[in-house]
Amino acid sequence: MAKRIPPAEWAPYAQKLGLELHRRRVAAGLSQEQLAAAAGITRATYAQLEK
Repeated sequence: MAKRIPPAEWAPYAQKLGLELHRRRVAAGLSQEQLAAAAGITRATYAQLEK
């Protein structure tokens, strides 16, 4: 079974991922709603990914 990553170790990675998603979305000139629709998810779900 896979070893669970403790939240303290996961937090920096999650923060970097969210910032990179935001940076690339803005660079592409897309709103969260536009990107979420293209990905087939809700805007709220996408916002959580960036957060």
